[in-house]
Amino acid sequence: MRKCLILTLVCMLFLTACGHTSASDIQEPESQPPIETKDFMSMEEIEKINQAVLAKANNDLPCEQLITKRYPIERICPSFHILPKTYASNLISGDGTRPGELFKTEEGLGIECLRKMENGNHYAVFEVEEGGRVFYFYSQENRESHAIYVNKPGKEEDYDNLKVGDYIDKLFDIDYSVALGGKLEEGGGRWMNYTGFDESGANEFGAFDFDFRSLHLLENVLIMIQWDAENGTLKKVEKFPDRKIKIKAGVSVNVAPGTALLEEDEVFDFTILPQDYPQ
Repeated sequence: MRKCLILTLVCMLFLTACGHTSASDIQEPESQPPIETKDFMSMEEIEKINQAVLAKANNDLPCEQLITKRYPIERICPSFHILPKTYASNLISGDGTRPGELFKTEEGLGIECLRKMENGNHYAVFEVEEGGRVFYFYSQENRESHAIYVNKPGKEEDYDNLKVGDYIDKLFDIDYSVALGGKLEEGGGRWMNYTGFDESGANEFGAFDFDFRSLHLLENVLIMIQWDAENGTLKKVEKFPDRKIKIKAGVSVNVAPGTALLEEDEVFDFTILPQDYPQ
């Protein structure tokens, strides 16, 4: 049973079926009229639309006063949890845009709650029907850089009780965000809040020889757990009180259906405003 679970998890890292939702999949909230787009847009047109989205940023009002719609998790769950610059810059779609463009999220989902951080980056907040919230983080280039789902992730002491050699199924009793993904039947389950690293950097195009990590955003700390890709046992628990994960150049990161080799050090900051953390 465990072997089947592990194999499914590793495969889902590459065959992620929960990509961003298109405008045809989700009806736009009435308070957010759809942005007009064309089959092909110049970079100037894209930037104009991005700036219109950024103008929505509001750090004062609570999410409850800004958000009018909840989304099913199978439609809102992130397709990428960590998206390196290398991968984003090398993939340009037919309309001239890259994966995770800010205006693409607006077009498909309608951003109602957008926050601006001190470093100039932004993140969008989405309410989930099954509970909790999804956070999409955007770089200053207005592209998605990372994302996470937060729904009853447990307490810090719960993770302190985990030990090397524990099987990954213990995690399902701690973080409901992760457990919920495994319960969704459509598409073979949604393995949320996982990413894979190949620290050797050897297989840029994605062999199954990396350990995978699970991400857990608590109120006071970000926790990342390294799991053995072969047998699903715990190898290491890391805590980031500043909620920032630094990945060094030369590491390959899984971005389904392949991997991206980081050309430079990158920092992925999961900081959110205290009032945005789901209770």
